[in-house]
Amino acid sequence: MELAAFARVRRPVTVPDPRMSADLVVHADGHRIVRLVGQNPGPVTVRPVAEGTPHPSAAGHR
Repeated sequence: MELAAFARVRRPVTVPDPRMSADLVVHADGHRIVRLVGQNPGPVTVRPVAEGTPHPSAAGHR
């Protein structure tokens, strides 16, 4: 069991790969952006799991 689950901490976005970290930034106007950060020396492909409905950004990135 991961520490956050054990501590019953709410995590609105997660990544199932321990080489990556995920967090959610909530702006003053209410829009939310998921940030993914990794320190692996090579590329890592992950699929984040987040609360809510995903929407493409204005730049078309996912």
